[in-house]
Amino acid sequence: MTNPPNTPPPSSRILEAANDKTPARDERETSDGYAGVLCHFSARWRLALAADNSQWIFQFLESSHDAPWRGIKYFTTKKALLAADGALKLAYDKNVAEILDALPEYVSQVAKK
Repeated sequence: MTNPPNTPPPSSRILEAANDKTPARDERETSDGYAGVLCHFSARWRLALAADNSQWIFQFLESSHDAPWRGIKYFTTKKALLAADGALKLAYDKNVAEILDALPEYVSQVAKK
């Protein structure tokens, strides 16, 4: 499977999220502009890397209270993340599948600077 032109491969996007310290991006995990977002499953579900790179987080967009993103499930292993993904029956496209496939087995394997 190929990526569209000028789109880095999924593994590069994971590393970019882990190392992105761009001031223009928000560092609050609950914000729309959070730099650690790896992918969106839908308009109301996303996967993010915790600000300290300690875990992956399934987040759900609240419909009230200024619509913050709320952490619903937390993972340190790819196996647990994929099991929860199946249990939640989140629908996603091939790009999201590529990102999930590119995750390391353990969040501790995500590069840190």
